Amino acid sequence: MSYTAKDMLKFFDITKETLRFYEKEGLLHPTIGSNNYRYYSDWDVFQLAEYRRLRALDYSIKDIKDTIEIDTKENLLCTLKRKQQYYYAQKDFYNRLSQHCSMIVKYLSEPFNKFKKSRLPAIFYFPAFTSIKEFFNEPKYANFASMDNETFSLCDFMFSGKIAEPESLIGGTAFFESLVSNGFNSSNMQFLPEQDALTINLEICDDFSLTKDNLAIIPSVLFHDQFYAIQLGKTANKRLVKFWFLV
Repeated sequence: MSYTAKDMLKFFDITKETLRFYEKEGLLHPTIGSNNYRYYSDWDVFQLAEYRRLRALDYSIKDIKDTIEIDTKENLLCTLKRKQQYYYAQKDFYNRLSQHCSMIVKYLSEPFNKFKKSRLPAIFYFPAFTSIKEFFNEPKYANFASMDNETFSLCDFMFSGKIAEPESLIGGTAFFESLVSNGFNSSNMQFLPEQDALTINLEICDDFSLTKDNLAIIPSVLFHDQFYAIQLGKTANKRLVKFWFLV
């Protein structure tokens, strides 16, 4: 029995572009009728179902092509073991991603504009630049280019300095030590050990400056103390930030 392209789109709830993609990759071979319409066999339906299943299992097109060329049970077993290792790694990654999200949710759920005694968690910190003064005279953002997607997804935007010294402000990326993997590359990063601090959640300006209301809440005695701050989230015109003052 033969089926039209419209039938295939209906069977699999896919777009015409997706169907053509599998054809261009050499994975489907429809018959072209005299009317220039494409016709697909039951075998084509079966094959596309298998491809869609493998795609759902996170197989790339190259993986699919390699898989359908497997010629022995031993080679199939090797392929599945490699995929098993990949799934284990993904499981670990999503566990850490879930922990990271839970941590941010916890911080965001805490009251804003109220100080409390807390602990600065151990953090790896990669400055994007070393000082505001030298911002235009030095290489910047090397940490962005050096991160793969998995690493980027676990980082937080961080800045540090002293309120009384705006020129001391330094921006960069940070990683909670508890969330990084064993193979995490911390070279060229600063390490901030866990330590006592005063912490407060504030809504600051989009340009990272503090509002008059922010400054009124912070005791002037803290203006000369080193702080570290992590962005918890962002609205249309405000940044939601957790500050740790080292006192």
